[in-house]
Amino acid sequence: MKKLFLLLLLVLSLVVVNGNEISAVWVLPWSISTPEDIDEMLENLSENNYNTIMAEVRYRADALYIPNKTDSTFINIESRSHVMKGSDFDALEYLLEKATSYNIDVHAWMTMMVMTPHNLEALPADHIYKDKSGWITTDAFGKKMDRYDAEGYFWDAGIPEVRDYLVNLVSDVVVNYPGLRGIHLDYIRYPSQDLGFHNDSMREFNRKGYEDNYANLMMWKEDNINTLVKAIYDRVKELDSQMILSAAVISDRFKARSNYSQNWIDWLENDYIDYVFLMSYTKKDDVIEKMLKEKKSSPYKSKIVVGLRAWNDSQKPYPVEQIFSKIQKVREYGFAGTCLFNYSGLVKHKYLDGLGMLLYKLSENAKI
Repeated sequence: MKKLFLLLLLVLSLVVVNGNEISAVWVLPWSISTPEDIDEMLENLSENNYNTIMAEVRYRADALYIPNKTDSTFINIESRSHVMKGSDFDALEYLLEKATSYNIDVHAWMTMMVMTPHNLEALPADHIYKDKSGWITTDAFGKKMDRYDAEGYFWDAGIPEVRDYLVNLVSDVVVNYPGLRGIHLDYIRYPSQDLGFHNDSMREFNRKGYEDNYANLMMWKEDNINTLVKAIYDRVKELDSQMILSAAVISDRFKARSNYSQNWIDWLENDYIDYVFLMSYTKKDDVIEKMLKEKKSSPYKSKIVVGLRAWNDSQKPYPVEQIFSKIQKVREYGFAGTCLFNYSGLVKHKYLDGLGMLLYKLSENAKI
């Protein structure tokens, strides 16, 4: 009975599959920290017909690659990630070399505004946090954020030096890793609506003569994020016109904008980004379908990849059939594709084989 169900899903998937469909997976640093991990990961994903990897090579203002590897045009002073446990292994280089034989595209997944993990003791002695803690965002009273209120300490995008630093950081990866298909931005937002009022940012706000009210302050924060995204896009395209720039974003565009100053609709409308990846991690099919219906008439639907949950928890089972059904809905509505979060969850909960059936016989050219 189970085999019949899987076969039926396979047939349905082949009816709606698009030759350019993106079937991607987010891969956390822990899954690419050794050659053996990368070899196993590529084998698993290739066998199950995934065509795109978003590999997290910048975790918390650190590197799983070699900064200024051969070209030092763009300043990059990031330390080795603590995930690497002292190894000098260049995970990005190795991944790019090996992925070629599997015909899988690699995108460098790079977190932006989040600067540290919760545990500061995990950071190496030369981590940039030690010198640049003054870049941490504050509330309207000048109080530094609490790192436990978000995923760690966040930089403030209203500080011009922060934006310049991040643009150069991305540029360094682009020029030193030519085999990359794209750059994938994450945490390109403020941690909350109550943060983003660093003194340096407010000095710029006042210098430009804006009236000091809530609406203008919120627009200022949004403009700071927009300015950063546009600057990265312009630089990436200047260095490599074929390089793809994408970003993981809050799926609810109203919440993204009001709570996090992340106006990703604006990025699409103004060509600041090639693709957005909606982080839609609900278990509920009806919630996913409602979101898809709201966006089905968007003129930018071909630039929207839907990020789906691919992990389980102890509270309530999440069978693979529920991931199937969400992928089917994304295909029915004609979006650019799906990205599963995350690879380790796929392996741990034995989702790979089942989902591989759904992705069977995708075109070898089904890539972005």
